[in-house]
Amino acid sequence: MPSDYQLAQLIHVLAASVWIGGHIVILVGYVPRLLASGSFKELEDFERVYEKIGLPSLVIAALTGIYMALKISSPSDWLSTREPGVLVAVKILLVAATVALALDARMRIIRRYRATGRINKWDMALHIAGVTLIAVLFAVVGWMIRY
Repeated sequence: MPSDYQLAQLIHVLAASVWIGGHIVILVGYVPRLLASGSFKELEDFERVYEKIGLPSLVIAALTGIYMALKISSPSDWLSTREPGVLVAVKILLVAATVALALDARMRIIRRYRATGRINKWDMALHIAGVTLIAVLFAVVGWMIRY
């Protein structure tokens, strides 16, 4: 029978896989089309479907991540240079960066698109690339915590 930590870790990895994989699909499968055509429609359609599983996956990964972080370190360790606390702090900064990019995209790029029907395709592509890079870094730092 797995421990509560092991169960949280399994759920965390599954949720993170949905988040990371979805963003890789967006970056590799939809951003080139956006850049070639300038049309945001296909990406918007995919996002509408993906958001229903992607955002809950991010929330689940964050909650299980916090649970596991509290099991292996204390919040005071997150402000130190000791491992794994410093790696937990890095993951928290990555979450903050993800939220900042998402809010900027939603409040600036998407809002302008909805008002004018035009999208700054390069700005959107850079945001997607940034969130995807951060998602991959989540996995790398998580691996570093474990090993």
